[in-house]
Amino acid sequence: MEELNTNVRGGDLQTCDKEPIHIPGATQRYGLLLVMDPDTFQILQTSDTVHEILGRSPEALLDTSLADLIGQDRLDEIIAEIEREKLPLANPFLNNINPLSFTIDVGGEPLDFSGIIHRSNGGVVLEIEKGRNENNISFPHFYELSRKSLLKFQGAETMEDLTGIAAREVKALTGFDRVMIYQFDDEWNGDVIAEARNSYAPGYLGLHYPASDIPSQARALYLRNWLRYIPDTTYQPAKIIPQTTPLTQGQPLDLSNTMLRSVSPIHIEYLHNMGVKATLTISLIKDGKLWGLIACHHLSEHYVPYHVRIAAEYIGQILSLQLSLKEKSDTQVVESRLRSIHSAILESVSRQQDFMAGMHRVKSELLQLTDALAFILVSEGEVLCHGPVPDNQAVIEIINLVKARVTDENFLFYTNHLSALLPEAQKYKNIASGLMAFTITKSTDTYVIWLRPEVVQLVNWGGQPDKIEIREEDGKVRLHPRKSFEKWQEEVRMKSIPWGDKNIYFAKELRNALKDYFLFKAEKIREQKDELENLNLQLQQEVKQRKETQHKLEHYMDELKRSNKELEQFAYITSHDLQEPLRATSSFSRLLAKRYADQLDERGRRYIDFIVDGTARQQQLIEDILEFSRSGSRKLEPEPLSVCKMVDRLKMSLSHAISREGARIKCDVPFTMKGDHTLLNQLFQNLISNAMKYRRQDANPVVKIGGTENDTHWELFVKDNGIGIEEKYFDKVFVIFRRLHTVQEYPGTGVGLSICKRIVEKHGGKIWVKSDLNEGTTFYFTIAKDL
Repeated sequence: MEELNTNVRGGDLQTCDKEPIHIPGATQRYGLLLVMDPDTFQILQTSDTVHEILGRSPEALLDTSLADLIGQDRLDEIIAEIEREKLPLANPFLNNINPLSFTIDVGGEPLDFSGIIHRSNGGVVLEIEKGRNENNISFPHFYELSRKSLLKFQGAETMEDLTGIAAREVKALTGFDRVMIYQFDDEWNGDVIAEARNSYAPGYLGLHYPASDIPSQARALYLRNWLRYIPDTTYQPAKIIPQTTPLTQGQPLDLSNTMLRSVSPIHIEYLHNMGVKATLTISLIKDGKLWGLIACHHLSEHYVPYHVRIAAEYIGQILSLQLSLKEKSDTQVVESRLRSIHSAILESVSRQQDFMAGMHRVKSELLQLTDALAFILVSEGEVLCHGPVPDNQAVIEIINLVKARVTDENFLFYTNHLSALLPEAQKYKNIASGLMAFTITKSTDTYVIWLRPEVVQLVNWGGQPDKIEIREEDGKVRLHPRKSFEKWQEEVRMKSIPWGDKNIYFAKELRNALKDYFLFKAEKIREQKDELENLNLQLQQEVKQRKETQHKLEHYMDELKRSNKELEQFAYITSHDLQEPLRATSSFSRLLAKRYADQLDERGRRYIDFIVDGTARQQQLIEDILEFSRSGSRKLEPEPLSVCKMVDRLKMSLSHAISREGARIKCDVPFTMKGDHTLLNQLFQNLISNAMKYRRQDANPVVKIGGTENDTHWELFVKDNGIGIEEKYFDKVFVIFRRLHTVQEYPGTGVGLSICKRIVEKHGGKIWVKSDLNEGTTFYFTIAKDL
C-alpha cells in the first residue's frame, strides 16, 4: 500500500487525518531538490542530499543561479517553456519538456541527470535524479508497450480480467515483487481485487483494509499526483535547507506535487511491518474521483528509473479510462431498466387523482427501483405499506426517524446500518437493517421509505485493524500500526447491502419528478379554488337575476304555449281547408288540358301545364305542412318495434321508386326498440326517400340502415352513397323550407328533414348529419329508452 497508516490518536501525533504529510520539511535521499526564485532562478532552497548527488555543500549552491549548474542555454529553454505554460499552481507541471535531461559537472566529471520541474508555494521546484540508462524506455518501445497493454485491456470481458491484466502488466514493466489493485468503497475502506506476485511475496488478494490505513489528506494527494515512489524505506530523511524563505511567508515548502517528498514515519513503520522495502503507488481515478490504487511492493531496495515509472503511470491512466468505460457498459442495461421503471411510476401517479392510489398501482415497480424488500408511503397522515414490514409501532418509529433526518433541502437519507441510528431496529433486522427515504414536501408530510433486510457478511481483513498503544522511552503513549497482516475474519451483522449509486440516483430523480407533480397539483387546486369562487359569485348574481325574471318567464311561457297551440291548430285547419279547393283546381286543370288540348296553341298548353304543376306542388306543400303539424301535436304511443321489419314494409310501399332508381336498401339493426310506430315510420320513409332522391348520376343508390344501443338510448343511422352535403350546411338542412337545390334539380318542399328533427326530438333524442361531397351522406339519430 501507499501512505498506509493506522488509526493514530493521542500522543504528540494526534490522528493520521491531521498529519501534515504535504509539508514534511524533508525529502527522500535518491535525488536532489532545488527551489528557485521564479523571476531570477536564484537557488533559494536545497535538500541536504546535494553532497552525495553533486559532491557539493548546500551553502555552495544557495543564492547561486541555476544556470551555473545546468548551463545558460538549458535554463533559457526552461524559462521559455515556463512563460509559455504559465505554470499555475492548479496544474503546475511543465508537461511538454518533463522529464528534463542535462549534464552537470560533478568533481570535474560531466554526469547525466534527469529532472522534473513544477511550481509550488515557494517558487519553481526542480527534482534531480542521477541518470541511469538501464531499463530506460525509448519512444518506440513506449508506444509498443502502450499499444499492447491497451489491446489487452480492450479484450477484457470482466472487471476481474481488467484489473488482473493491469497488475501483471505493471509487474512485468517495473519488476516489483508484488503488484496489487486496491479498490475503495463508499466509506474509503479498501479491498485487494487483483494481484500479481512472486511466489516468495505474501499474497493479499481478497483482503479488506480500513479507511484509516489511507487517511483523507493522503487520498487528496493521490488525486493531485498520480505517482508515489519510495525506492528504499530504510532511508533517512534529507532536510530542506533552509526550511522557509520569504516566498513561503514563513510557511514550510508545499511538497504535494514532489516525487521526492519524504513520507510519514507511521507509514514507513507500516511498510516495515509488512516486510516491504520499496514501493510504487499509482492512482486510479474514475470520473474525477479516486477509485483505487495500483500498489507495488518489493521486499528489498528497488530503484525504478523515471521513464519506467511514467510508463507504469500511463498504464494506470489507461486502466482508469477502461474502468469508466467498463462500468458504464456494465450499468447501461441496469440504467435502462431502472429508467423504464421510473417512467412507469410517474405515468401511474400522473394518471391518478389520488397520489397514494397511483403509487399503490406500481408497488412492484417501487421495490424494483431500489432493489428493496418493502416500502412505506406516508402522505397527509395516511400510511400505505407494501411487502413485509414490522409492526405498527416499529413503522411509527421508522417514520419519526425519517421525519427527523430529512428536510426540504436535504431531502434524501439512506443507511445500511439502521440499528446504529435506531437501536429498536435490531428487533426487526430481517426486515429493516437498511433504509432509504426522501420527503417530497415537508408541508404535506409526504415521505417514501424503502427497507432492506440484514445480510450477514464475512469480511477478510488484512490483519486485525486495531490500534496498538505503546509507551515510549520518553514516557509518551503513541499509537503504532498493526504488526501482523495475516488474514483476520470478521462477521458483520445488522447491516444490509449498501444502496447502489443507481438506486440513489433514481430515488432522487423520482423525488424531483414527484415534487413537480405535487407543485402542479397544488397550482391546479389553487386555480380551481379561484375559479370556484368566481363561479359562486356569478351563480349568486344569476340566481338573483333569475328570481327577478322567473315570473316574467312563466307568464311568457304560458303565452308561448297558447300561441304555439293556436298556431298548430291554425296550420292544421288552414292546410286541411285548402286541400279541397286545390283538389278541384287540380282536377279541372287536368280535365281542361285533356279535353281541349287540340284546340289550344303551344303557349296555351304550356300555361295549363304551369297550372297543373303549381297546383300539385301546392298540394304537396300543404300535405307536408299538415304532416309537420301532426308530428308536433301527436301524442306519443310507444310500443316495441323491429326497425328492419318496418323497413321491409317501407320497401314494399316504395317499390316503384326503388325499381325506378335501381336502389338497394340494407338493414342491420340487431335489437328491438320502443317508439311511436307511425312517427318512426314517417322518419325512416323521409330519410330513405331523400337517399334515393339525391342520388349520383354515376351510381345506383345504396342505402344502409344500422344501429347500436347503450344503457340510456338507441343510436341509429341511415347512410347513402349520394351527392353529399357541404359541411357548412350540416345544421341548416333541418330548418323548415330551407332548400339547397332548385325545384327543377330535385323536387320537394324543404319540410321533410324538419319533420324528421321534430319526430326525433319528440322521442327524447337528437339528429345530426355527416357527409362528404360526391361520397354520400349519413344521418344519425338517437331514441331515448325512458319514453
